[in-house]
Amino acid sequence: MSTIGKKRRHPTTSSPNDSDEDNS
Repeated sequence: MSTIGKKRRHPTTSSPNDSDEDNS
């Protein structure tokens, strides 16, 4: 679920760290 929302913001996410940024 969270992955979809994060992917929509920046589909260029290659690292799991990006997830933290999305939460910010």
